[in-house]
Order: sequence, then C-alpha cells, then structure tokens
Amino acid sequence: MKISAAILAAGNSSRFDGVKQLCDIDGQPMVCRHYLMLQESGVDQTKVILGANKNAIARVLPSASLLEINENWAEGISSSIRCAIKNLHPEYTHLLITLADQVAITQEQIRLLIDKAKQHPKQWHVWIRIYFNRFFIKRETNHFVSQSRCKKSTSWRP
Repeated sequence: MKISAAILAAGNSSRFDGVKQLCDIDGQPMVCRHYLMLQESGVDQTKVILGANKNAIARVLPSASLLEINENWAEGISSSIRCAIKNLHPEYTHLLITLADQVAITQEQIRLLIDKAKQHPKQWHVWIRIYFNRFFIKRETNHFVSQSRCKKSTSWRP
C-alpha cells in the first residue's frame, strides 16, 4: 500500500483578511504546519494543490515540496480534488485529501485513518470532521475521474 496525501490550498481566502494558508499557527504558516504534520504521519508522498495565491504559498513551503497548480481554482474545491486525483501516479494505491486550513487535525488522527485504510485497503475511508465530531463512512465502490485542465508541475517555483 502506497499513500499519497494532497493538501488542497488553491482557494483565494475570500472570507479571510489575507492569505489564509499563510496565517501563523504555532509560529509557522498554516500550510507548512499541515505539510510537515502529514510528512511525519506515515504517508509516502505529500503534494500541495495551489491556485489563487500560488506564488506566495509556494515561497513558504520546503523547497522539495511537490506542487501542482490548479488553473481552475475559481471553480471551487471540486476542481482541486479533480487535480489531485488526475495527477495521482499509478504507483500510489490510496489518496488522502486534506485541506490546508484543517488546523485541528492531528498526526494521531491521520495515523488512525491510515491504519483503517491498511486494515481495509479496498474500502473508501472518508473522514469528515465537523467541529469536534468525527464520522467514518466506509464504502466499497468504484469511482471515476472527470477531466480537468489541471497541469502537473514538479519543478515550478515562483
């Protein structure tokens, strides 16, 4: 089992005064804190889906970060999900999708989700966090990926 994590960070923070993904959390930009937490949680790869504020956000991420640019970020979060799925390398069997602003998610919770996926690798594991309630939805199903005008960029930097 190989797990790729995608941090969705393409939004323009329209309801936030500034670039939300760069907001200081525990002394570091929110997106960096989330990136490092995922790296230390046992995923095999972490990529960041960027869009509206790609230059500003990319500047604060570690230089080895895998970045993907969602040219259609204004279409909403579904376009970033399509981007993450479309560019998933075939060697990865699972994709963990997170949001850059999920500051309450912990390494322990990510590891729990990874453990569930390892126990039941053919099921979908969706973890929805609504305030402090957690729900697990498990499904055995196939899925399809719609085409997106998302471009993969492993060397792009501002």
